[in-house]
Amino acid sequence: MKDINKKKTPILPFWDKEELSCPLPHYFPEDFGAVADGKANDTDAVQKAMDMAENTGGSVILSGSVYLCGQLYLRSKLTLFIKRGSKLFASGSIDDYREDTHYNRHLYEKHMDRCFIYGEDCEELIITGGGVIDGNAPAFHNDLDAYSPRPMLVRLKDCKKVIIEHLSIFDAAAWNFAILGCSDVTARSLVFRSLVNLNGDGLDFDGCRRVLVEDCIFDQSDDSVCLQSNGQGQQDCEDVTIRRCRMRSWTDGVRIGMKSVGDIRRVLIEDCVMEHIWREGIKIESSEGGIIEDILIRNIRMENVRRPFYYLCNNIIISIGINEAPAFGTIRNITAENITIIDTEEMKQEHYYTWGGLHCVMGNTRFGGIRCDSHESAPLQNITFSNLTYRAIGGVKKDDIPELWPTVADTRTESEAGRVSNYYPDWSRASCMDLRNINGLSIEHISLCVKETDERPTYICENCTFNSKPDIVY
Repeated sequence: MKDINKKKTPILPFWDKEELSCPLPHYFPEDFGAVADGKANDTDAVQKAMDMAENTGGSVILSGSVYLCGQLYLRSKLTLFIKRGSKLFASGSIDDYREDTHYNRHLYEKHMDRCFIYGEDCEELIITGGGVIDGNAPAFHNDLDAYSPRPMLVRLKDCKKVIIEHLSIFDAAAWNFAILGCSDVTARSLVFRSLVNLNGDGLDFDGCRRVLVEDCIFDQSDDSVCLQSNGQGQQDCEDVTIRRCRMRSWTDGVRIGMKSVGDIRRVLIEDCVMEHIWREGIKIESSEGGIIEDILIRNIRMENVRRPFYYLCNNIIISIGINEAPAFGTIRNITAENITIIDTEEMKQEHYYTWGGLHCVMGNTRFGGIRCDSHESAPLQNITFSNLTYRAIGGVKKDDIPELWPTVADTRTESEAGRVSNYYPDWSRASCMDLRNINGLSIEHISLCVKETDERPTYICENCTFNSKPDIVY
């Protein structure tokens, strides 16, 4: 067994070493009293510099050593330039973070309502420079209580024309970026590492439009990139590109949905590497009645990813503001092509994290495999796997898994307990692919191989209609 709390992977920035430029005029927190020694609190000085730069098209330049700050508020037409070798460092006191920064829209995560850096209704906002933003996660790690208050790193609400680039983002106490109802957002050349606390999401986009994520490295305790549509503001999540990224995670690489009151559509994920992901590589969940459609996933290499793909349509409540279980939504027009999935000996390990008395198994050999499922009244539609090679570790005996395979509950009339959910079952009845309740399934040029003797079927297809005859080589 391997406790993934102990995994520390050194990650280095990969952008050019040339100096990055920032627009005039320049404002320096030192001119407003900043000390930048990591001990004095520089909150007021940094905030005054940001206020001066508002609407000027100018830059606040952090060029000193360490700027220790509490709550900061971003402004329109601001470039926050954290110079290479400089660090913006979050205060370790929860009292330094205010309660006027919108809230976390997840029903069960009120303890993460506060945040370090907040921007609302900002336009033409840039955060860059080659330096570090550090969330000081160890200061908020409570071994006795995983739900003690912890600030997110950055929260942006209803902002337009946002660029976040050329930064190292380390040790967020909770999520790194919660980006809500924003449009024209670019996140590029970012290095993330969040392995101290749970909920270490990298980039979360809720109801955002025209989003580009490229050339980023993620090493997360939770989702690397998450696309959601909470329904607030009546804005769907649309037109998202994720490309040329490298992802590691205790949980997921790219997660689409779960919070899905609104719709999510037109997403491209391409040319990415996913490795050492202990739950799902790409997870798509319509759980709150929304439509998730027109997703293209191509040119992806996965190494040691427990469940490479998991598509699920169910009906639960996860968002604040939803008072009763919704009708089933829709998942349709999802294509995954040119995919390579390789398990090594590492996948014989059981991976888990511990937090005080919590011991949470993230995955073991019986968990693996591609999985698609839905309630029989709301089948998945037009699902394609094409040019896919999967070399699974296998090694599971029939006695290792229960005989009864659960179905998806309609939570309007049935209990979810013991039924298929976003996290359950924690085993698979097939070693490579288990597909159920799909109308319009295409399986083209698929190669499946199990390395260790496995007593489960390699492939199961139940209650599916096909667009063409399955093309599978074992």
